[in-house]
Amino acid sequence: MVLAALLGITLYQLALNFGERLVPAAEASLIIATEPLLIVILARAVLSERVRPAGWVGVGLGLAGVGLMAFRPGSSFAFTADALSVLAASLSAGVYLILQKPLLARYSPLQFTIYSVLFGTVPLLLAFPQLIASWPRAPLSTDLTVVYLGVFPAALANLSWNAALQSLPANLAGNLLFLNPLLASLVAALWTGEVLGARVLLGGAAVLGSLLLAGWTGR
Repeated sequence: MVLAALLGITLYQLALNFGERLVPAAEASLIIATEPLLIVILARAVLSERVRPAGWVGVGLGLAGVGLMAFRPGSSFAFTADALSVLAASLSAGVYLILQKPLLARYSPLQFTIYSVLFGTVPLLLAFPQLIASWPRAPLSTDLTVVYLGVFPAALANLSWNAALQSLPANLAGNLLFLNPLLASLVAALWTGEVLGARVLLGGAAVLGSLLLAGWTGR
């Protein structure tokens, strides 16, 4: 439980936030999209989950879809230290999911969420004095944003994810992560008026197709 928390909460948050300082969001989403591939490989090796050929095709189609959505004409990509940090976040999250699966057979999703967040937060308390010192200088909008990130993308998202993972095979749950860039694009379109171009629509269609393949039973 402690190892899972250190990987999925502590290391993931530190590595992702460190990397995203300089890595554009589109490139970061492409790197994070390697997580489902790692999960499928580990689920086969560690959890002995059988992956059908259609499942492997689905993973490849999902990666292609995310790549299409993340591509920006004229952009250049290099594996800098920041990009490698985002990759480390993806790897730690993949291992975290594999460690989660057997634990969720013994603990409820709510119990696991509480324990993992608690154990994962303890090492981060090293930054608590700096937090107290900088808090009064932060604008209200920043404080509200941090509260939102803690309640929704952290606490509630982890709880709902653990509830889903308790009943789904790890490899199928991992494939659902391909939806993240697609949903982010839809939220951006609704929130900021960003236009969904043909590239995003085609990439989104590929992601949805990958999920159909991953969940296909042959019947």
